[in-house]
Amino acid sequence: MRMLIIVPSRKASTRFPGKAMHKIIDKPMIQRVWERVSALLDVGPAYVATDDQEQWNLLVGLGANCILTGEEKTGSDRCAAALPIIEALENKHFDFVINVQGDMPFVSLSLVRLVAMIRENAEEDVVSAVCPHSLVKADDAYWPEFDRINVKEHIGIYAFKRQALIDFHSELQSEKELRTNLEMNRMPLSFEFVDWPYMPLEVNTQEDVMRIEDLASALR
Repeated sequence: MRMLIIVPSRKASTRFPGKAMHKIIDKPMIQRVWERVSALLDVGPAYVATDDQEQWNLLVGLGANCILTGEEKTGSDRCAAALPIIEALENKHFDFVINVQGDMPFVSLSLVRLVAMIRENAEEDVVSAVCPHSLVKADDAYWPEFDRINVKEHIGIYAFKRQALIDFHSELQSEKELRTNLEMNRMPLSFEFVDWPYMPLEVNTQEDVMRIEDLASALR
């Protein structure tokens, strides 16, 4: 089974504009994410997909695999837009695409490997991770409500079947997606959830940067 890792990254951010290029200690955050996922050669090739020329210039200058896309509604839409370009570059089709969000500068490689391992044998459209596993599913146990009540601690890693990602991208945003501001609420998708004991450090505000830097300094 061929697996591809894509880190979607945009320039705009409502709570923290330009956060992808904000330095975490001494490196832009998107560089740190790229350095993490590029070590996952045992899983598959890794790419960053961005609409930001500045990010593209930085990453290509570092020798990273980076695709410049247009504006997209969500990170998974950006992954889908980049997929045919990457497949042309790699001269192959991929069976699965793992979307690793670009705001986790110290994302656990073990977690991505675990999601990839489960993905290989799962029948569901999407494999993701939660901490703790706390879901309230729909009556048919098919389309879980991805909101912050039903999923207490959801981790931003989505491992799609290739066709499920393409179908997702072709759908209009649903009322449920817009209401909850969570892309996985766009359309009926089946999910397999992986339990993970702790939440990765995420950057959503400048306060998060200070908290992560303080923790990283303490661990040195």
